[in-house]
Amino acid sequence: MKIISLIIALGLLSLGIWSFVQKMNCKKQIQGIYVRSDQCLSVGSNISTPVFCYEIASQRYEREAFEAFTGRKSTLKYVEGEAYPIYVNEKRPDFYVLEKTIKPDDFGLILVGIIILFLLCL
Repeated sequence: MKIISLIIALGLLSLGIWSFVQKMNCKKQIQGIYVRSDQCLSVGSNISTPVFCYEIASQRYEREAFEAFTGRKSTLKYVEGEAYPIYVNEKRPDFYVLEKTIKPDDFGLILVGIIILFLLCL
């Protein structure tokens, strides 16, 4: 049981740190055109991921955002064909985020991982 808990804790920590680093690496603000929202039905909820089209160094990209929203939140926030600010990772221009701000849930995975590790040490 401890091994499974350790794997879960390390997985949560890794995912939380990776998410934090990815947001920090997206520094260049550009205008992206909202194209659509890709829908995915999950257990009991509808998850939507906004898709934006943007151009960097004469290269055109059309990609899903790093963030995903539950329900129709993203489709209500954006209008097809309208430009919105997005933040792109210049080293990996196919990767972008919609908001640069770090939210409490971004630290949630790290915190839960630390708590599980702490409880394992007791």
